[in-house]
Amino acid sequence: MAGIIGNAVDKAVVTFTDCVNNGAISGTKFVAGILGGGWADVTYTNCDNTGAITGTSNVAGITGETWISKWTTSGLDANCSNTGTITGTSNTGELVGKEN
Repeated sequence: MAGIIGNAVDKAVVTFTDCVNNGAISGTKFVAGILGGGWADVTYTNCDNTGAITGTSNVAGITGETWISKWTTSGLDANCSNTGTITGTSNTGELVGKEN
């Protein structure tokens, strides 16, 4: 569950540039402002979340879970930010909930 895309899988190549989520997002797992779960080659540049994000696990402002060490070569750009409230019980973070 996410503001832009729920999942990116199977080594897809996905680039988020200048993406903004302002809406409140709620779910259970893999809940985020931009991408719920990024099991692919995902790059984020200038992405911002201002909405409240609520879930149980893997909850964050930009991506709930990412496989940066496995597939992603670029990962999070330093210009990504979160100013929304993040609420979860496990694997929560301002930008990334869980990195594998």
